[in-house]
Amino acid sequence: MLEKYKSFRKKRRIKKVKDANGEPLKKIHFWQYLHRTVFHKRIGEDLYSVDVDLYGKELMGPESALYKNGVRIKESTVPSVYEVPGGFIEVETTTYGVKKINYVTDTDEVQLIPDRHSLEGKRASFDSKFLSASKWVGYIAIVILIIGLIIAIPAVK
Repeated sequence: MLEKYKSFRKKRRIKKVKDANGEPLKKIHFWQYLHRTVFHKRIGEDLYSVDVDLYGKELMGPESALYKNGVRIKESTVPSVYEVPGGFIEVETTTYGVKKINYVTDTDEVQLIPDRHSLEGKRASFDSKFLSASKWVGYIAIVILIIGLIIAIPAVK
């Protein structure tokens, strides 16, 4: 039953995808960090890129676009599923950002690589260059979360 539901949901998301106008992929600027991101995946000889705008046109909701070798070929509202050679690229977001951008085949599911100019790419670069500092940032975030929970628990009663 669950497999039928997943298959139905996937087909519905594929139907939402429309052909695009063929415009080139634009570089990410620092003022777009909080609402736009780009991820890449090389499939065979082609480079596929997914550009996600968390607000979309006129703040109507998240939208994504699929680029092949830097040319926009498909677009859709999120969540979306793009058919590519050998499988699908699935895109999902949450209120706070990207939930999942994966290349899915019959046997495997691989996360796409963030563009080095996006905020996710800069975070991944920081993590690989400054491993111990990245761990400490994580520890500090956890401590802040626990302190927030301790302060909020008495307010619930």
